[in-house]
Parts: sequence; structure tokens; C-alpha cells
Amino acid sequence: MDTKNTFPLKVTRKFKVPAKPVFDAFLNPELAGKFMFATPTGTMVRAEIDPKVGGHFNFTDRRGEEDVAHTGEYLEILRPKRLVFTLRVEKYSQDTDKISISIENMGEESELTLIHELSSKFKEMEESVKSGWTEILEKLAELLGDPTAKKQIPTALVSYHFDAPIKNVFEAWLDPEQIGEFMFGPKVRPNEEVLRIQMDPNVGGDFSFLIRREDAEIDHIGKYLEIVPPHRLAFTWGTADDQSSSRVTIDFLPVKEGCELILKHELDFEWADFVERCEESWRKMIKALDQNLKEGNK
Repeated sequence: MDTKNTFPLKVTRKFKVPAKPVFDAFLNPELAGKFMFATPTGTMVRAEIDPKVGGHFNFTDRRGEEDVAHTGEYLEILRPKRLVFTLRVEKYSQDTDKISISIENMGEESELTLIHELSSKFKEMEESVKSGWTEILEKLAELLGDPTAKKQIPTALVSYHFDAPIKNVFEAWLDPEQIGEFMFGPKVRPNEEVLRIQMDPNVGGDFSFLIRREDAEIDHIGKYLEIVPPHRLAFTWGTADDQSSSRVTIDFLPVKEGCELILKHELDFEWADFVERCEESWRKMIKALDQNLKEGNK
């Protein structure tokens, strides 16, 4: 990889577990397949590791209708102190990144430092990538029985490829007219009517999407938290008659032909049983957006 065009992204975590089991987990296929690039509703269909310098790995997670493969080569293996490997996710990028993991042993505890040398063109994705590694290490802590492990937030995850330019896909999420066509209405759900679309597309701005579904009126409300054109959009999500609020983060990745969209919806714990239903709902909206963009190009 070209280190001149990369920047270091750093994540640290202390474990109430000695260094050896933390290190060994990364090279154990059965265990690593449960936390390395695994998603809450995905299925790890391939977890292969050749744990030697020059050996390769492949973690393939089936997410809905798509398989996402994370592959790489081990560059350094120094048990239990240091592990270095390359990482490539061909579905999203042709770049090959470098990951360095250092583990300091502190008796019955340890501290892990991970440095991801990320391509500079993904600078806008820094927080998203950091969040991903944080979740991976949190899941590892849980699997190792670390009492400091946080309860995993129920999360719906949807990825989708668009042939349309990244700019067009991003802007659709801030366009009232397009939102009224792909997020709600008969193109997404039969017998649904859009009554009002109001939005202030600025960080801190609010939105209100009022629809009629059968005999009920539902007002979807939220606040924009991040707007980074054309790479990232984050907002709260809820309804006017419900006090709970969740967070939706959408990342847009440029690829050779079009772009990849990755949507993450972090739900309240009380909605943990609805993750799959939530994914299906977002998937319908995203497919409707794709169809709209294709029709607009005809």
C-alpha cells in the first residue's frame, strides 16, 4: 500500500483479560468468526485463517442478499504482543489497508492498541471506521467474558450498490420531493399516503414526515446530527407519539461504478426483536430510491 496517501486511525481498549487470550482470539477461526467483521443480523459464511506470516484470512459475512468478504495477509505475528496484517474489502474498495495490533500485558489485564492505516480518500469515513473497530473489540470483550463489556446495541445494517453517482444518491436523502417518493408512499408500501414532508437539512435541523397508513397518521421525526456531503449523513429517528429515539447513520462510498451505501440503525434495547423487520423496511426504501434514480436517468 502507498503509505504516503494514508493516515493512521487509532483505537484502544483495556481488557480485564490477560494478553494471551486476547491475542489468540484473532487467530482462532471459530472465535474470530464471531467478532471480526461479523454483523448482528448477518451470517458468517466463511471464516478461514492460515495463522502464519504470509498466510491469508477470509471473513465473509452474508448481509441480506449480499456477501461481504474481508480478506488479507498476515505480515507479523509475535504472540502475544503484536499482530500486523493487510485488509481489503473488495466490495467497497480496491485499496489494501494495513492493520497493526499491539497488546500490552498487565498481569490479569491487558491493553490493546489498534492502528488502521486508512486511505486518505476515506478521511470523511474516519468516525465510521473507528466505530466499526470499537464494536469489534467490544464483541471480543464479551466473548472473552470481560466484565467491562458493554451490552451490544441492537443494530440494523443494510448495504446496497448504486450505479448512480455518489452525489445523486447522497442528495436524494435531503430532497423533500424524492423522500416523499422512496421513503414513504405507494412505491414502498401499498395504501400509504404522504401528507407532509418538512425538513431543515442542516446540522441541528429537524424534520417531520407525516404519512397516513391505513387509518392511522404517523409523524416520523428526527434531527440531523451529521451532514458531510457526499459521504456521510446521520440523524435521530422516531415518531411524534413515542418518546424513544434511535440513531441512523448512512455512509456513502465511491466505487469504480457508482457508489456503495451502508446504513446503520441503532435501536433502543426495547426494540431488539425488530432488527430484521427494521432492515427489511430500510431495504425497501433503498431499492425504491435506486429505481427512482434509474427512472430519472432514462
